[in-house]
Amino acid sequence: MGNDTVPNRRWSGDADSDEQSERIRPEHGVSGQADYQAMYGRCTCAGCKNLPPLSQELNDVLGEQSNWKLALAQLNIAYYGPSLGLSAFTGMWKSVSGNFGWFDVPVQLSWVFWFITLTVFALTTLAYIARAYMSLSLLKRDFFCNRLVNFFFSPLIVATGLASNAPRFLTNDTLSEIVFYSLLAYQLGLSLYVYGDWLFGKNFSLKWVSPTQQMSIIGNFLVASYGASLGETEGPQLMFFVGLLFWIIVVVALFLRLSESFKSMHENPNPTLALFIAPPAAASVAWLLINVASGSENPHDAVVSFFFFIDFYFYLMVIRITRSFARQPFAVAFWAVIFPTSTAAASATAVAFGMDNLFWEVIATIFIIAACLAFLYVTVMTVVNLVKGQFVADPGSLGAYALSKQETSNKSSASRTTKSTVSTEVTGVQGGSGQAFVELV
Repeated sequence: MGNDTVPNRRWSGDADSDEQSERIRPEHGVSGQADYQAMYGRCTCAGCKNLPPLSQELNDVLGEQSNWKLALAQLNIAYYGPSLGLSAFTGMWKSVSGNFGWFDVPVQLSWVFWFITLTVFALTTLAYIARAYMSLSLLKRDFFCNRLVNFFFSPLIVATGLASNAPRFLTNDTLSEIVFYSLLAYQLGLSLYVYGDWLFGKNFSLKWVSPTQQMSIIGNFLVASYGASLGETEGPQLMFFVGLLFWIIVVVALFLRLSESFKSMHENPNPTLALFIAPPAAASVAWLLINVASGSENPHDAVVSFFFFIDFYFYLMVIRITRSFARQPFAVAFWAVIFPTSTAAASATAVAFGMDNLFWEVIATIFIIAACLAFLYVTVMTVVNLVKGQFVADPGSLGAYALSKQETSNKSSASRTTKSTVSTEVTGVQGGSGQAFVELV
């Protein structure tokens, strides 16, 4: 993307009824690229670098589209964020209801959030399918973006959370086994493609590594946890060790600032940095459940403590930069805070109370309170911005959509021109044949 005219960073949400229809229309001459890059980081991968700037011609194409199409075009794969946050929040309450030793929390509370998560997940999936049907180029743009491709692990993460936290009256042993191996196949297939492209491909590379790269790793640990909870051992161990390998690679790459997009984040830290918390938190629970499935006499071993303590340290690091998040405009990216904080709280509840240590029990309680406060804030802000129609616009999706509409329009014009030419030629041939016939007679 260049520095040419791009849509406004927010969908305007003025109260005037005459302007309601303009909420989601890009405004000419107002730059939103800088704000989008400040929130998500500058993506220079092949999928985004090849997109043309939103010129006046492309802006005119967007101006011809209806409001709901412009809104749907910007609903990229990252909008699975609320489903991710809700699934982790549901898991936290299920963990609290079973492990929290200070007061009883009814398991029915997790059931309420489970149904809310299922509803949001279904609606998001339907909307994304409609977006892909509206323009396949939007789906390709998401998949070939080095940052957005990681969100294709989101459906797996949410589905794993739904399967793990499902109410007892909805579970079935045979169905659970089928779901587990289906999730394992999805995680293995997509991670093989992404990780393989790091080494042998041209679309993805650690040169463009970002905190969102950790989502594929989280999927490994969550699938391992779900399989271990069913009594499986080999499949969960496979997922766990593959996740561990690439977690180390990604963390080292991020700390060395190998990525051009990540180098700018020290100036404008964004909420996706909170994802540092999630992998070690998920890994501690995964290894704990693997130990239980393996019949270990001491499930809370040194490996569980290793991941839990690293998670605690990363949590403190994120707290250190939390204040800078307030400078960013609210966006769906803020749900990136809910998932790791809720995952950390669930891990702390399962691990800390197994240690029988007052200090870590207090820490687990603080994690739970912090996750609840973060969830309340992000939920309220999401509803407020949804009502006002104020969200950071996605210039990349708008550019891809405008380009696809322009190409479709050009093809239609070329097709009409070709048909007109052919029709004229056929008419001329028919006329000439008739004249020759008359002369022959």
